[in-house]
Amino acid sequence: MDSLLYLYLLVLIPIVFIIYQLLTSQNKIELENQLPSPPALPIIGHFHLLKLPLYKTLNNLSSNYGPIFLLRLGLRPTLVLSSCSVIQECFTKNDIIFANRPLLPSRKISTYNFTTLGGQYGNHWRNLRRFSALEIFSANRLQMSSNVRAEELRFVVKYLFKSSFKGAPKVDVKAFLYMLDFNIMMKMIVGERWFHFEEEEMDMDMSKAKLDEFMKMFSPPMMAALGDYLPFLRWLTYFGVEKKMLKVHRKRDAFLQTLLDAYRNPNDQSTSVPNSEINQTILDVMLKLQESEPEFYTDDVIKGIMQVFPTTL
Repeated sequence: MDSLLYLYLLVLIPIVFIIYQLLTSQNKIELENQLPSPPALPIIGHFHLLKLPLYKTLNNLSSNYGPIFLLRLGLRPTLVLSSCSVIQECFTKNDIIFANRPLLPSRKISTYNFTTLGGQYGNHWRNLRRFSALEIFSANRLQMSSNVRAEELRFVVKYLFKSSFKGAPKVDVKAFLYMLDFNIMMKMIVGERWFHFEEEEMDMDMSKAKLDEFMKMFSPPMMAALGDYLPFLRWLTYFGVEKKMLKVHRKRDAFLQTLLDAYRNPNDQSTSVPNSEINQTILDVMLKLQESEPEFYTDDVIKGIMQVFPTTL
């Protein structure tokens, strides 16, 4: 049985290698002859060069190969930029060319079938970008939310001031800043804070546990699924990295769907979000747009926009 398995492997590996060479030969001719690139290994490309900390590895490669060079991660060519002038050239003068995103199979579910802000360039992407520029990052929206930031900061300072007179232990400043940021974003999205510093007896242990849960739920995935770069290994990563990512996505999606349902049904006491303290939240705007354009602003698109906020923590 073992000898038969070894025979299969001896036959399979050369076939995979030949197919790989055929698929990447054209890219090699077009790209590698134009851009400097370190020596690559068959199939895996430059994966063997990527060592932690990654920024030091890229800095060393930049010192050897210049401010712009090419890495090949499996089947995916990757352009590395390390000069301000080159970055400006790519993302200002040629921004449309670089506006696209690779459709990584492991990100399909977490990005709601690539319909979020990190999706492919096209009409859908341009509409989301226009919405973000007008309703999230515009000077008017930032001015409208300035009172939210001031109020939340006042609550935190007041809580710390009172705690100092009660002989409270050392303060975890990092946790407080994360809670402050999360409160500000939640007030902007749904009009309600999540950590109540105005309460006299706030349970910090419970609040930190809730913060840890949110951080795990909304932190950007730092794990790379090898199946995104080496498709023939996807059956391995699907039961590893992708399975973990799917588990996190389900928890995040359930949380966002609960917020969305509660906002639509404020009279439902079982899931309702308290009355908004902002005249018009971002979710208000998205639900109004959903009424006028239901085929575009679906629940998945709205949840995709909502999940972008906490990932900036």
